[in-house]
Amino acid sequence: MGLALLADAAYQLPLFHDVYPGNRNDVTECATIAEEMAQRLRTLRDECEGITLIMDKGQISTDNLATLGRCDNVHFISALVPSNHPELLAVPLRR
Repeated sequence: MGLALLADAAYQLPLFHDVYPGNRNDVTECATIAEEMAQRLRTLRDECEGITLIMDKGQISTDNLATLGRCDNVHFISALVPSNHPELLAVPLRR
């Protein structure tokens, strides 16, 4: 089972959710709900000020980030896919 959840940080109130089967690919599933979530963000806040989306690396794609980033001032926190960042992998662990 997978869960997409949008919650208010100050009051921890759920503002949007989508439950989906766990056997679906995350990046594909995120694409199907990204526009719904972006619409909810636009409905709730005129300029989406102070929105930070925290996502698993499996949900990251150029299209998904573009869809969710249509609101101004939306920030993202995500795990990184190691193969996409060879310069970070080259840094010695002692550093």
